[in-house]
Amino acid sequence: MALSTQAAIQYDQNVTPDIIFGTGNANGHFATDQENGVELGLRAKVRYQETYNSNGAGTYTFQAGTAWNFEWSINSDYSGTVGHDLNYYTYALRIDTDPTAGTSFTTFDPVNGVNPGNGMVLWDHGIGNNSTANGAGDDDVATRTASDYATLIAQNNVAQNSWRQIWFGIDANTPGTYTFQLEAFSPTGAPAALTEMTVDVLPVPEPATYVAGMLLLLPFGFSAVRRLRRTPIA
Repeated sequence: MALSTQAAIQYDQNVTPDIIFGTGNANGHFATDQENGVELGLRAKVRYQETYNSNGAGTYTFQAGTAWNFEWSINSDYSGTVGHDLNYYTYALRIDTDPTAGTSFTTFDPVNGVNPGNGMVLWDHGIGNNSTANGAGDDDVATRTASDYATLIAQNNVAQNSWRQIWFGIDANTPGTYTFQLEAFSPTGAPAALTEMTVDVLPVPEPATYVAGMLLLLPFGFSAVRRLRRTPIA
């Protein structure tokens, strides 16, 4: 799927206003696009850690076997000047589940749609506005009704969440390259903003690699010992 011609992605950025889901989550390291008053952000990190392994150009790298989350942020009025709440736009979150050089996207609207992983309509997103403090987003899904949720996205401009890769069929043990895209569309269907990131899962080096490396170092080690022995002590 081709990128929008509007995309002007910036890397290792903060999102507006802060990370509002959960507690103790730091801002930063997002691949962001700010277009037409909309800010979109994507990042990946080691699960339960603030470890991102970002290369500064939209790629996040983890070793196979490491559980990781991908995190997204939508702000429909990051400058506070356009007056659009979350439900003004529609969105497409595209998750590539194909570890090869090809892509196979699962696509859905994370604000207005249904989660294809569990059929959830009453999302547990952190929801707030440009003044919401770190961790202070409304994410109490246990007390939400469909009407409550509709009101939240009609009266707020920020939604964020952090999701495990395994929920969407990506095995952390399978090396590969996975692409993520987040796009917003105006009521007319015109692209408003688009961001993208790539997650590289690297294979774990074989034990033989370490053994070969040690064997290569052995001659140098013996030579160093011989030199030390031949050096007279003053």
